[in-house]
Parts: sequence; structure tokens; C-alpha cells
Amino acid sequence: MSVDLLRTRRKSVSRKASDSEVFRSGIIAELDAISLYQSQIETSDDAGLKELLKHIRDEEKEHAFS
Repeated sequence: MSVDLLRTRRKSVSRKASDSEVFRSGIIAELDAISLYQSQIETSDDAGLKELLKHIRDEEKEHAFS
């Protein structure tokens, strides 16, 4: 199973969005990315790819939770 990252659903924020809406949208995007990378880790048979995806997933976690 492969995922085309360029075709994944993206949410946009209107120009009049409040700061809290912008922040919330950003956190949701980070959580979506974490979920995507985690699902790819679980379905991949390629050990090298899994390590790369784990690294990227962990960076997304830092963005979301730091």
C-alpha cells in the first residue's frame, strides 16, 4: 500500500481566521501527518523505509507536542 503525499487531503485556513484557529489547524495537520507516517510504518516491509518514517514521525511529534 502506498500513499501519494501530494494527494492527501489538506485543510486551508481563511484569511480572516483567528490566531487560535490557525494554531488549531496547524496542530491538526501535525497529528494527521503523525497518523499517516505511523500507518506507513505499520504496513511497510522495508526496514530502511520504516526507520526513515519513524524519524520523520518523531519530528512531527516534536512539532505537535513541544
